[in-house]
Amino acid sequence: MEPDTEEDNFAHDAGKKAPIINRLQEELRVTHRMEIVKRHIAIDVFNGVLPVLGIITGGFIAIHFQEISLIFETTLLAAFGAGVAHFIAGFGATYLTESAEGEHLVNEMENAGEVRLTHSYILRAEKETTLLVSFVNGATPAGSILITVLPMILALFGMIGYWQSFVAAIGMGFGLLFILGIYLGRMTGVSIAKYTIKTIFAGLLTIGILVVISFLTGLEPII
Repeated sequence: MEPDTEEDNFAHDAGKKAPIINRLQEELRVTHRMEIVKRHIAIDVFNGVLPVLGIITGGFIAIHFQEISLIFETTLLAAFGAGVAHFIAGFGATYLTESAEGEHLVNEMENAGEVRLTHSYILRAEKETTLLVSFVNGATPAGSILITVLPMILALFGMIGYWQSFVAAIGMGFGLLFILGIYLGRMTGVSIAKYTIKTIFAGLLTIGILVVISFLTGLEPII
């Protein structure tokens, strides 16, 4: 790699002074991790919404067999537990993976010769984008779960009924799947309707399987 030049150092210093959002966008661009972030957002919303839809649907089925307040608390706790687990697993797994690729990425950027960047800038860009990608991979599914169970949180404070909160949470989950379909359609440039149908179908399939399992148990509801 060529020695640092005045031009390189000026760009490096300018990057330090730029707003953090602009700086991270530039670092994602030069490290070629922007597409990784976009893919993680799509995958992680999907991975967050479908499991929590399963949890909520299971709870909604269970309230026809057991006392509703007990099932509500158990379902909400399970959803929060899934959110915490998704965040820790997503952040930890991505950080370890991207960190392992860090040395290779630094060498690749230094040898590319496309853009003249200082060694210190490359190291900083690699570290900051590793943290950003890891955070996105952990926070996106956890945030999706939190948004989905928002009606149940409202019910926890007595703002709506337990039964209504289950229905609203399932609706919230499908709303996120619909938005995800739009996002995927725009990201790929393919028909938005095609992707929204696919994401909604995945949610319906999740619920349908749980309903079938509930019938196979042969339990008689108490209400």
